[in-house]
Amino acid sequence: MVADAALYTKDNLQMIVSFRWVSRVTATLTTAKELLEKNSIDAFVPSKIPGYPIAPCCNDSGGVRQRWLVIESEARKKSD
Repeated sequence: MVADAALYTKDNLQMIVSFRWVSRVTATLTTAKELLEKNSIDAFVPSKIPGYPIAPCCNDSGGVRQRWLVIESEARKKSD
């Protein structure tokens, strides 16, 4: 299942625990903010798509074990 960030609530995570799903996590989530602030350049590894390094990590948000990927866009960094 693929969903937007509206899916990402504690109640929804409990309901879909048996599904495989992908969703963007809103950057206003406290855990996401902390991860973005603490991630060092060393955490990023090249992805299969040039210019988009990733930093994988695990999280237990909402009581559900999850794998998160922080994706950085080199083109976006240049434009900023």
